[in-house]
Amino acid sequence: MPVELVAKWLGALALLISIMNTFWAYLTREARTAIQRQGELTTKVISHDRRIQGLEHEIKHMPSKDEIHEVKVEITEMRGALSRVEEALSGTSKTVERIDDFLRKH
Repeated sequence: MPVELVAKWLGALALLISIMNTFWAYLTREARTAIQRQGELTTKVISHDRRIQGLEHEIKHMPSKDEIHEVKVEITEMRGALSRVEEALSGTSKTVERIDDFLRKH
């Protein structure tokens, strides 16, 4: 009789462990999904971090707003200087033409 009693208790214990295991699997199902989703999000964050680092690296080498303004001012100054050079050359060009005409006539 004690063997039958032990067998019944072991069967009941196995059933109880099986039910608890099923219940545990049911409760942790969402946690496993969340862990998997966390891994996917971690991968995305790493990818975005690398892209941001690349952009930051490129931005370091780009001119600032003030530097671009300085270049614009210098270009404007160069245009003014070039206009003055054109005026001076046009006068010189007319003088050279008059000298050329004089030399061709004589």
